[in-house]
Amino acid sequence: MRNLHVISHTHWDREWYRPFQLFRLKLVHLVDGMLDILEKDPGFKYFMLDGQTIVLDDYLTMRPEKEDILREHIRKGRIIIGPWHILPDMFLVGPEAHIRNLQQGDRTARKFGPKMMIGYMPDSFGHIGQIPQILRGFGIEVASLWRGVYDGSAEFWWQAPDGSRVLMAYLRDGYGNGADLPADNLERFASMIAEKGDTLAAASATSDLLIMYGTDHMEPPRNTSEAIAYADEMLRNTHVIHSTLPQYVAAIQASIKKQKVELPTIVGELRACKRMHLLPGVLSTRMWIKQRNHACETLLGKWVEPFSTFASLVTANDRPQTMINSPSSIVRQAWRLLMENHPHDSICGCSIDQVHEEMKVRFDQVEQIGEEITKQGLESLAACVTTDRGPLTTDHLPSTVHDQSAIVIFNPSSRRHRTPPQRPRIRTGGREWHLPPLSGAWTGKPRNHQYNSRRQGVAVRVREHKRWPRRRDDRPGYQSTPRWRGGVHRNHHGGWRRTQPHCVERQAQRN
Repeated sequence: MRNLHVISHTHWDREWYRPFQLFRLKLVHLVDGMLDILEKDPGFKYFMLDGQTIVLDDYLTMRPEKEDILREHIRKGRIIIGPWHILPDMFLVGPEAHIRNLQQGDRTARKFGPKMMIGYMPDSFGHIGQIPQILRGFGIEVASLWRGVYDGSAEFWWQAPDGSRVLMAYLRDGYGNGADLPADNLERFASMIAEKGDTLAAASATSDLLIMYGTDHMEPPRNTSEAIAYADEMLRNTHVIHSTLPQYVAAIQASIKKQKVELPTIVGELRACKRMHLLPGVLSTRMWIKQRNHACETLLGKWVEPFSTFASLVTANDRPQTMINSPSSIVRQAWRLLMENHPHDSICGCSIDQVHEEMKVRFDQVEQIGEEITKQGLESLAACVTTDRGPLTTDHLPSTVHDQSAIVIFNPSSRRHRTPPQRPRIRTGGREWHLPPLSGAWTGKPRNHQYNSRRQGVAVRVREHKRWPRRRDDRPGYQSTPRWRGGVHRNHHGGWRRTQPHCVERQAQRN
């Protein structure tokens, strides 16, 4: 006796050959219809919302009155959600983004009910080798995916380089292998599902087989339960079940344990394309998207979070009035904005032009939030630094910086540097002024030094120079133009203006 587990689901590309808002209207229609089926047909037991919780946010923005009924079905296990926030491209986003993705998915799922404890990745264009390690870090011991596997059994162990491994429920024939089943033609439905079962059985270690009844933006057929019941009755030695992915996984786990099946192990990344292409050209398509994403991830992970954290700790009892209190929720919103650009059809650059135009706005907003929060954190830290200014000789400096000779230079890396920072330069009044070289002060430890070009009179508190990516408005990408913030600050007209004393920080733009 074999068991055919029929999984009603949809794969939801948030934006692709249509922009986000048009696809969201289709999502509203789909979820409205699915809720109606769940209410009227007790035989329609389950529906899986593609493993990404952002579809709940997108739908409820348009239908806030449906939140309670959604929560009820999720808590009863009839609607399956999570564990991801979005379904990303695994290679084009950074490792920290995968962590934040699962964290946000968990955070959203907790508002509604249980999340699916399976790393469901139906359509990513290949998979990094550390995914088993990341999933295990969130207590997830099973993965399910389609692309990237060379061939072989529908069940195997997938192992990360560190030895972490997860059970793979391989979508061997795709996440839509049952999408063409005609629920309105019962006899044809039964015969076709039997044929699909025969194909899967040849490559399965157990008698439990997976029929994914859905595909891209597909709505559930209203007579699904009738078609499943008919096939279950008509097919010999076959049990057709309206099931869920967790139920299917539990069944194969029980069979593997009972039969003591030795499954093969695949180690590392999955980039084989024997059974399905990987679209490798997307790794370089619209390269500006990849550049801006990397810059935003660096801004949030290497500048916003560490320095806002340090500032919160140092100024806990004496917070500057200009500093936002508890910026963590704001930073989390910036990550959410950035992750809206991470779905595979978005960051891969393979959508229509309008989709990628809208991505620019999200990148802009992430940079606006990130730069302001970082600026506040750095200024708060700089204000806490005591510098021994001593008697100053400032004849070599412009009048605009006579009282601002203390320079605080930040090291953003997690290790100590002994390489001298670049020599600072300030331009004002049409002239360029070179501040004293810092090589004599650079020992890897904070020190006070007083010297100018004649080695006299400038107090320097060394913390190392800062490189900060910033977008140019006139073209995609980044340039290498030095910019200073703090003691003197370049305004939008190309001049310089004074800001807070004791805080000068360098900002360089990237190509």
